[in-house]
Amino acid sequence: MSKLNIIFILGTLEEHKCGVSDYVRRVCAYLGKKEYNCTCIAINDKHICTEKRIRTKLTGTENIELLRLSSKITWWERIQITKKRIEALNPNLVSIQFVPYAFNSKGLALPLIALILFTSKKVKWHIMFHELWVLQNNNDSIKNIIKRIIGEAQKTIILAITYICRPNIVHVSNHSYQLRLASYGICSDILPVFSNIPFIPIKETITKNSNSWKFVIFGRITEFWNPYELLANVEKARIKHGIDHCEFLSIGKTGERGKRIWQDINILAKTLYPAFTFHYKGEISQEEISLHLQTSDFGLSTTPSALLQKSGSVAAMLSHGLPVIVSRISGQHDTLKKTLMERERFILLNKDFQDKLGTVNKIDRPTDSFYEIIKKFESDLSRAYN
Repeated sequence: MSKLNIIFILGTLEEHKCGVSDYVRRVCAYLGKKEYNCTCIAINDKHICTEKRIRTKLTGTENIELLRLSSKITWWERIQITKKRIEALNPNLVSIQFVPYAFNSKGLALPLIALILFTSKKVKWHIMFHELWVLQNNNDSIKNIIKRIIGEAQKTIILAITYICRPNIVHVSNHSYQLRLASYGICSDILPVFSNIPFIPIKETITKNSNSWKFVIFGRITEFWNPYELLANVEKARIKHGIDHCEFLSIGKTGERGKRIWQDINILAKTLYPAFTFHYKGEISQEEISLHLQTSDFGLSTTPSALLQKSGSVAAMLSHGLPVIVSRISGQHDTLKKTLMERERFILLNKDFQDKLGTVNKIDRPTDSFYEIIKKFESDLSRAYN
């Protein structure tokens, strides 16, 4: 039986610098061991400076090609290179791994429309929307008016991409995105994000103080996250359950604004919460990330509850057995039911928070959701190209 050819289109293929790049690499590494040949084309790779293009194989594979096109060459040239590669391989499916800002600094992915228009109409398309357009804000400041304009432009482009390529299948990572697309007549299936951080067993025995709690926040800290209500409730729970000390650890790329927020929390806590300590690690290796996730008691998420399924950081916490504290509760009740209430691994910042913090424990033998998700991915794709 001849192998199936799939081409993945994304922004960059830089390893450990982009969640979508790591996502695609892991998917392809798995598919490559089965009846697939995969080609990954990064059409806006800002991590390439010295060459126009780099063509390699995925480490440890023979049938996974990586083609990285520098953002420094013209879009016309990148579109032509990609078009010719698609025509040469005649794939069963072309998968667009969509993040607006991966293709343009303003999130205006117009080059994708050009690529689709110039590519043969015989091509079968798949789109995975890792992100959609920026939602509008009612604030009438100049900054938010600009955001609204950009958001409307992003939405128009996303709808145009979908209508022009007429994808055989559309995936989204969460119910909120599914509802947003459905309101414009676009049907989609949910494919949750899996963890890009492997569980790496700790070689040495680490002694932990049983009368302390360790909280870890992994990745970006957004300006919309209000930590102060959370800290006040953790303090009440600490006293209620007789906990002596709470450690808060930030790991991964927080962003400059997130780093400042963390520093401000640290300064304030020294006065208000003397039993709390805060540490900032920043970008560290996968081994170190896995170590800190294993030695923590709780994960902290700054992601709105309706979008938890799209968070690779939340997936990493869950795959390491951590209960995840959700402090940004979305107003979408139906979405909340589907994403949170059916699972007992989330602790919501509500009236039950203090009790749950003392009763919800880590899972001793965490499981990786990757294999369950990738099987659904395979099943859905088979419907797309058959």
